[in-house]
Amino acid sequence: MSAAREGTCTAGQGPLFQEFRWHGLEAEAGGETQALELAGSVRDIAGGARLVLGLLERDGLARDNGRQELLSRCHQGLLERFAISALTMLEESADHFIGQANRRAETARPQQDNPAESLVRLAAVPSASIGDAS
Repeated sequence: MSAAREGTCTAGQGPLFQEFRWHGLEAEAGGETQALELAGSVRDIAGGARLVLGLLERDGLARDNGRQELLSRCHQGLLERFAISALTMLEESADHFIGQANRRAETARPQQDNPAESLVRLAAVPSASIGDAS
């Protein structure tokens, strides 16, 4: 009986299936994994929404010209809601990505003094020592 059938794996074994990605593993090694995943999602969702909108437009033109439509009104409505949901999901993913980037920028930025605190410290310095150069 093989090791895989017994439920154990050796270090060199890995799955043959690899999740599809628009970018290569070399690009991930550059540290931009999150941005690359977002770009892949944008491409997939935008392509799907474009296809759905194209089908809906084709049916609208067929209806206007008295030709047979591909989709029933019910299916047209389902596809419209699908496109709306997919684009909403895309927007939320972008908002999440932007929020994380902003949080990383905030933690990386050196802490600057609060201007109000600086004024309070300046007011605490005796006035004779401010202008006194002697």
